[in-house]
Amino acid sequence: MLGTTLVPGAIETVGMFFQPESPRWLIKKGKHEHAMEVLKRLRISREHALRDYVIIRKACEEESRMTAGKNMYFELVRVPSLRRALFVGVLLMLFQQYCGMNVFMYYVDYMFKTMIHVSSKKAVLASMVAGFANAVFTIPVYWTIDKYGRRSLQLWTFPVMCAMQVLALFSYYGTKWVNFALFIIAIFFFIAAYSPANGPVPWVYNAEIFPLYIRSEGMAITTFTNYMFNFVVSFSWPDMLKSMKAQGGYGFYAAAIAWGWVMLFFFMPETKGYTLEQMRLVFEHSLGEIAKYHWHCGVNNVKRVLGMKNVNASIPSPYDKAANLKEHGIEEEEM
Repeated sequence: MLGTTLVPGAIETVGMFFQPESPRWLIKKGKHEHAMEVLKRLRISREHALRDYVIIRKACEEESRMTAGKNMYFELVRVPSLRRALFVGVLLMLFQQYCGMNVFMYYVDYMFKTMIHVSSKKAVLASMVAGFANAVFTIPVYWTIDKYGRRSLQLWTFPVMCAMQVLALFSYYGTKWVNFALFIIAIFFFIAAYSPANGPVPWVYNAEIFPLYIRSEGMAITTFTNYMFNFVVSFSWPDMLKSMKAQGGYGFYAAAIAWGWVMLFFFMPETKGYTLEQMRLVFEHSLGEIAKYHWHCGVNNVKRVLGMKNVNASIPSPYDKAANLKEHGIEEEEM
């Protein structure tokens, strides 16, 4: 069983020999010709490659000036726009773990055997369903994340995850087969909502919200917090079963998801359409401005759904790309 894990590792190892170096890294190391060759392979034409080469080289030179003699981890806290990006990034990692996904994935066979009292064979089959669903429902994210945006995916799927945690809570009432059916339905539809949104979105979002000159430090902190929250969730579940029972545990995660939806609704801006060089403009606006805009849009949307006519006039979006570029006097090609 353990030997089978060598297969994907071997495939990845072979693939690494065909993986080109990052053009940005090559430019930083002074290997400009090599960087240009890589860009030619990655872009549809030589003109596109040359344009991106000029943009990336200019950005790298600017990064060198900005990072000279500075502690980048301190900068993440000191600079307001970076601090806001870090806050939202950690928030996403927090609720990726505190939605309870890893409680399902790590303990699904245990829960079936000890709490619902099905056989070991059926418990293993149920865990296979969970793993299969996780793989299959991740596929749509390749098309949906840029079409609908990171924020929309999160806000639409969190209510489904919350409802499935509540269903898992009620799966412990009734007969054995009612328990089994409700629990497997809860797991399946929870994963169907999680996999194309709250699974990949926090990683994509965190990889793009930090300016390039401080991206590695920002990702280091958010990745650390993700695994720290993962540790807390996975190791606290047995104690939660003893003190709160499974019903209380699933109720806790349903409440955490509901609170997460509120936090993301107010503070998570959309980043769709921005390049990595432009991403810093998103968080130039305060979290208060972003929350006010989202509240205003939410109230207007509710009024429209209810057919109310007194819809408030729209207010400018604090992360509108064209407006941000114009406000800072930046041409799109200059970034």
